[in-house]
Amino acid sequence: MDIIRKPAHASDLATVVVEAMLIDSRR
Repeated sequence: MDIIRKPAHASDLATVVVEAMLIDSRR
């Protein structure tokens, strides 16, 4: 996941939220 490797940015926070939702969906 190169997206997480990018510097801290607003989009980075959005990516974390999206990933959290995806992980929640896998449950």
